[in-house]
Amino acid sequence: MDEINKVLIYRTDRYGDFLISAPFIKSLKFKYPKIKIHIICSNYNANFIKSFPFVDKVFIYREGFLSRFLMIFNFFLKKYSLILILDGK
Repeated sequence: MDEINKVLIYRTDRYGDFLISAPFIKSLKFKYPKIKIHIICSNYNANFIKSFPFVDKVFIYREGFLSRFLMIFNFFLKKYSLILILDGK
């Protein structure tokens, strides 16, 4: 896990769903304090998730094929060490 420096977490559902995964995300940051944790979330959750100190960056998941394609392409260029999908979509 030493080579992991940037993690992208896909969590686009509601507040409670994020709260369930928050202890896991916080423990990941606690165990590896140098990693950057980025979250993809819904517009509904963005401000709420930004308030957590263990989240370094928040991206809003937008509807529409072109928006999703550009988002995926952009994340490909950023070269994440680890991508976690924590929702049921």
